[in-house]
Amino acid sequence: MWGHFTVKFDQKENAEIAYCNHCTKTFKLGGMTNASTGNLIRHMRLDHPGIYSKGEKPEEKFVFSKDRYRESIIKWIVNSDQPFCECQQNDFVNLLKSLNPDAPPLSAQ
Repeated sequence: MWGHFTVKFDQKENAEIAYCNHCTKTFKLGGMTNASTGNLIRHMRLDHPGIYSKGEKPEEKFVFSKDRYRESIIKWIVNSDQPFCECQQNDFVNLLKSLNPDAPPLSAQ
């Protein structure tokens, strides 16, 4: 499904926007009413039936793993020779939160 859309952050809207790659329609992502892919699927089915196929494999739902998350960050710190306190820097914490708002904060301890 996501191959049919380009997602960009819109500072004016203060939200991520999905831009259809086949027309000019846009969809605000997040919030209570637009958080699912249902609107995107509906758009593809109604406006681009020749492009979107019901047979498209649904994408696997991402499952967060705290252990994999921690191991990945530690591996990045070690392999890129970063100081361990880097995981506490505001910009880095904001990056992680933008990828997964539920990601727990890490500490150098």
